[in-house]
Amino acid sequence: MTPEFRLLVELYKSMKIEFSNLKPITIAVWILESGRGESGLAVNHLNFAGMKYRTEINAFAKRVNYEGHDGNGYYCEFASLVDFVAGYWAFLDRSPYEGWRQRAHDEIEFIRHVGPIWAEDPNYVE
Repeated sequence: MTPEFRLLVELYKSMKIEFSNLKPITIAVWILESGRGESGLAVNHLNFAGMKYRTEINAFAKRVNYEGHDGNGYYCEFASLVDFVAGYWAFLDRSPYEGWRQRAHDEIEFIRHVGPIWAEDPNYVE
């Protein structure tokens, strides 16, 4: 686990977010997506979630060309850990994830809804 990832977890623990019950499951997603903060995207761009760039979150991220596991593309680069967290939640508020707020009361329902969309893999949740 990288020092930056540890800082992210410490920061996130103390941050006020709308659905604080989702902190453990979102950290689990970030662990999986970033290899505990050791992916190139995490180390070089503070993108611990593997988020591809979308204009809806340009208040929090800038676009960077990056070679991901699925090929070359535009990903999010964050200037700070706070921007990453804000960008993550803004990313979920886009139309592909519609309905996640109705499931936010339960971590399992939340990840069962978001996971297959996030990874485009029906087995991602498992």
